[in-house]
Amino acid sequence: MPYIIGEQTKKVYFGGEVDAGMLYVSQAVGLMKDVRPVKDVISQMVDEACRIFARFAPQP
Repeated sequence: MPYIIGEQTKKVYFGGEVDAGMLYVSQAVGLMKDVRPVKDVISQMVDEACRIFARFAPQP
């Protein structure tokens, strides 16, 4: 019964205990190739955005 009422699920989401209960994910989980720190993901996104914006910047 603890799985249904959410006690274990709280441990999963807020405590990081992924084996303690149910973890809801979408189909996008199949697209994940690795697990990286958020800092690295954001840094990569910013770098990619800067490269894209640079292509559209007026050339002197």
